[in-house]
Amino acid sequence: PVASQVRGHRVRAMLQAFGETASSSLGREVTEAELVHYGLDVERRIHVTMSMGDEEALVDFWIGDSIKVDDRGTMDTNLMVPDTQVVYRVRGRDLRGPFDLPVEDLQDKKIFRFAKDEIQRFVIHDPRDPVHERLVVVRGAEAAEPWFLESPKGYRIGGIETYCSSLASLSATRFEAALPGAEEAALDKTYSVEITAVVDGRDVVTTLELGAGRGAVWGRLSGRAGVFQVS
Repeated sequence: PVASQVRGHRVRAMLQAFGETASSSLGREVTEAELVHYGLDVERRIHVTMSMGDEEALVDFWIGDSIKVDDRGTMDTNLMVPDTQVVYRVRGRDLRGPFDLPVEDLQDKKIFRFAKDEIQRFVIHDPRDPVHERLVVVRGAEAAEPWFLESPKGYRIGGIETYCSSLASLSATRFEAALPGAEEAALDKTYSVEITAVVDGRDVVTTLELGAGRGAVWGRLSGRAGVFQVS
């Protein structure tokens, strides 16, 4: 429901669930009232569709309960094609497990795709500092001065590697389409960082905005919808 990166291993598990042909030797016609016994009622069933681009769906069905059938952990799964009355039992496959998870477990909580050593420049805007509201920090070419302040001039700077590590490893606890009501003013006046990183040979520029709410720090990224709570 909220745009975000996804955890690759979660998606791979979903795809691998259909890596082999699933078959059923048992189908039973049921009534609407009986669906609850198979985990296929409206409250419990999981509707799964898979397609390639704009093509017609390759997979389109409801997943019901998975049932443990022996001491080795073998599972069967109840399936149903939407708008039909037949429940199928797929033998030896847990098709529900990869899909039965909250959206928070599917989202990749890491905010940036670059590594700390790929950061080349960043511009900090800090409204809390009336003297030096804007700082421009650039990676230097000399080992003796790996980073320098391009603006304002006349200062030496330290601790930048730690700062870059913190940026590159920044993560979220949750994503939201908009700030919750109690936090709606959190991003009215933000601390922002415009980051330039070289990724795969090209410059990638991203602006991160951070603001303090009531007991939490919230952020948003340029070019990405929604907000996130900082971990």
